[in-house]
Amino acid sequence: TLTGNGTVGRFQYCSANTDVLAWIIERVTGLRYSEALSKYLWSKLDADQDATITVDSSGFGFANGGISCTARDLARVGRLMLDGGKGPAGRVVSEGWVSSILSGGDPPAMAGSSFTAIHPHGSYTRQWWCTGNERGNVTGIGIYGQYLWLDPATDTVVVQLSTWPEPDNEQLHALQNQLLLDVSLALDEPLATKEVPAEESAPKSKETAA
Repeated sequence: TLTGNGTVGRFQYCSANTDVLAWIIERVTGLRYSEALSKYLWSKLDADQDATITVDSSGFGFANGGISCTARDLARVGRLMLDGGKGPAGRVVSEGWVSSILSGGDPPAMAGSSFTAIHPHGSYTRQWWCTGNERGNVTGIGIYGQYLWLDPATDTVVVQLSTWPEPDNEQLHALQNQLLLDVSLALDEPLATKEVPAEESAPKSKETAA
């Protein structure tokens, strides 16, 4: 008999829950997880490259951390979220599902967690980490420092692919979250303008003028 090691009503992250969701996807769709992911998500993102996924000896994909893709294509997932669930060719996921994520989860359930040490009003919902800050920043996080950061305030997506020396490190998470927040805040600042002499700004050719 397996006994629980958490407290009912309190958040406790468990990677195996993501694998359970993948099992449910397979049962509902009748497809292997990798096939369902390709059919219902990746093929609808207008991705530049195929993604890869690690599978076990039975062909089951490691949903909890086995997917590899380019930074640009991962950013397309973030773009999908900020566009309310719409991809280049139309609806991919429901607007309500996206809205429920961007509006945050249940902060009281996260009280005392390492995430709330970084984001006091933070929460976790539907596989996304919600900062609970006034900007509404939401992030997807992978082991060894992978980040998909959404900044609804500036409609911006930031991706970090990394190789941390440890799979999980609270100090590095705190540093990375502050860096991503600083990037978001910097995007609020107007770009510095520079006066260009008329002779430098004049078109050099018909092509440039066009």
